[in-house]
Amino acid sequence: MAPRVSARLLEELRREHDLITVKVWRADGVLAWTNRGRGRIGRGFPFDGDLGEAIAENWATGALDQLSSGEDDVERRLG
Repeated sequence: MAPRVSARLLEELRREHDLITVKVWRADGVLAWTNRGRGRIGRGFPFDGDLGEAIAENWATGALDQLSSGEDDVERRLG
């Protein structure tokens, strides 16, 4: 993700108060960008459910998810 893309996403998130976390994934399971818990960027996580299907099928998706994987710890702590 280019710095200008990151800045644009952060600007959009400031306007959209109902969005809590945005994650952008690479096809190999590496978290390419997120607005929360940025230390996770560059780490690989196993895909499951809809995200795994979207990556395999090469289509974009957005969802409200259950916070069930270890990768979701940051969001789970938000309550």
